[in-house]
This record gives sequence, C-alpha cells and structure tokens, in this order.
Amino acid sequence: MGKHPKSDVKLCDFGISRIIMANIEVREVLGTPDYVAPEILQYEPISLATDM
Repeated sequence: MGKHPKSDVKLCDFGISRIIMANIEVREVLGTPDYVAPEILQYEPISLATDM
C-alpha cells in the first residue's frame, strides 16, 4: 500500500498501441469493447484526439 490507501489503481496495456502519423488515415478495430473509443467501434478514422 502507498501513502493514499483509498486511491484508485488504473492499469493500461499498450501491447496493441500504434504510432499515428498526422497525415495517414488509420482504421483498426482493436481493444476490449467495453473500454475502446466509440470511433474505433464505428470504424471511423483514428486520430490523435481518439481517447484511449
């Protein structure tokens, strides 16, 4: 336990992460459906603004 026992613990897995270039359109359906951004599920272009 740390100094703040009531703190939330958040885990991230960047195993399927991608480097996104500003001038290239990316459309991939990856991730856990309950936690993936809506743009990804709707097969819209993924941008730097897409939430993780």
